[in-house]
Amino acid sequence: MQHQSVSRRVKAYEIASRAVGRARMLLSASWMGFWLGLLDRNGLRQITNRYYENEEFYADRTNLESGLIVWEREAIEAMFPKSGRIIVVGAGAGREVFALARMGYQVDGFDCSASLIQEGQCYAQNNDIKARLRYCEPDGWPDVDGTYDAALIGLGAYAHIPQRDARVQFLKRAHALLKPKSPIMLSFGVRDAKARKLRIAHAVARVLRWLQPGAAPSEFGDELAAAYSHLFTEVEIEHELRSADFALSYYSTSGYGHAVGVAPSVTV
Repeated sequence: MQHQSVSRRVKAYEIASRAVGRARMLLSASWMGFWLGLLDRNGLRQITNRYYENEEFYADRTNLESGLIVWEREAIEAMFPKSGRIIVVGAGAGREVFALARMGYQVDGFDCSASLIQEGQCYAQNNDIKARLRYCEPDGWPDVDGTYDAALIGLGAYAHIPQRDARVQFLKRAHALLKPKSPIMLSFGVRDAKARKLRIAHAVARVLRWLQPGAAPSEFGDELAAAYSHLFTEVEIEHELRSADFALSYYSTSGYGHAVGVAPSVTV
């Protein structure tokens, strides 16, 4: 079989395309790193909250009635008790809350977006769903009565908390609301092994943070697109859970990164 010779113009096009692709990646990574370096925790939180409040999908009836995603259901069926009280933080307008309520759980949902909470409350009332949705402060847990048999952190919400120390403190505060040996489930984006774009962004952000006295250091794995997220490895998830006195009992990247930690046998 004879191969047609490739013209110089075609070769030039291919070389130029690769060069433009690399330039775009470098520009995109540098742009992301610039803003990761300038924005503090509150700024990153505001960007994330504004994204969810402006994205109509999350309060759409179709989303609220879509139920648990396959991997969510599999992990919950494997690791959660078959009945009892569940607290959902980062609940948005309530997709997970309503799905769990339909499964027979007693569910309380909380989110830092007042508008999404209002949308979810209206939906629950109009559809006679016995589940509560209330506001709570960002990156925090609400004041509630009693304890819960399990906790679910809403889709990707754990990854929206900037800084490892803040995430670990968030997990530690969960102990006050959970019974001994109770599971807590979180989900997150998974970091690519190469992650070249993230490395460039981190290098840029690190320099800008260094130039700002008192600024928290940037973290490798931080990503800023429509919202802020930290992308994880399994080792990072295990370390953060362990630092908050949870034992990693379930980890999977099937569908989306997710893990379940189990509280100790005595209250921390």
